[in-house]
Amino acid sequence: MITFNLCTRWLPFGLVLVAGCSPPPTPTSNPINPQSNQSPTTTEHRPGDALINPAGNDTENPDSFMTLKPDVVLTAKEILPELNKDYMYLQKKYAGKVVDVSGIVDDYKQDAPGNADLKLRGGKKHAEDLISFFPVHVQNLASKLLPSQSVVLRTRMPASTNAKWVIVEVKGAVETRTSEQFAKELATSDSKVLSGKYNAEHPLIVTGTIAKVETEDSGTSIILHGDGKRQVECWFPRGAFTRIPLSEKQNQSLRADQTVKILGEYSSASRDLINCILIEPAY
Repeated sequence: MITFNLCTRWLPFGLVLVAGCSPPPTPTSNPINPQSNQSPTTTEHRPGDALINPAGNDTENPDSFMTLKPDVVLTAKEILPELNKDYMYLQKKYAGKVVDVSGIVDDYKQDAPGNADLKLRGGKKHAEDLISFFPVHVQNLASKLLPSQSVVLRTRMPASTNAKWVIVEVKGAVETRTSEQFAKELATSDSKVLSGKYNAEHPLIVTGTIAKVETEDSGTSIILHGDGKRQVECWFPRGAFTRIPLSEKQNQSLRADQTVKILGEYSSASRDLINCILIEPAY
């Protein structure tokens, strides 16, 4: 396994992770159109970072960007080398312009309803080279966009503050199985094969009914009925590893025989799917 040492820095449009920094940080589809065991990253602030407005371009309602025609169309892959040279690249070149950026969603994190940070791949593979964070304004994120899908984001580029982006377009299907199908696959397939099929780069959506829910300090396990011989355990971590925390509404609905739709990555350890996101019931 190749391990990248990543460090983060705030840029005016969001965050960028840079490969090769030392020391490494401490680990702390559209499902309607359906897609790590990776450690979260810790932000390392530079002098003056406190002066950057984390709320972004808050003089405009980000929803209004949806109807605007882009002046500039870019990809995450092409802008990240430029941002490495000058973290003000987008502001200096495109301030005041409507900018679209497209890329594959490597991962995301939602801390509050309506707001999330997206990471777009700078390379072809999961966590390869540079990954940028884009703060987005969106309700019920998991129903619109999942890790591994392609996305187009849009903003009106501010001159000096963090941009706030909206999701304009989502493409890409995510592999889907019923819990019965996946239970049979777990029983008959080699773990190396499963790790190659259902990982951070290619996650899996499983649908099924709840057999039981188990909660502990570090997270929640939703255990689904399987094929009669084997169940399917889906792990939702708490804290820094959480992608989208379970809402109060979702927690109240998690009962035996409730139908759910869950995205996760295969694990050869004790749990079957890890780093899970609850797609349905919705947030």
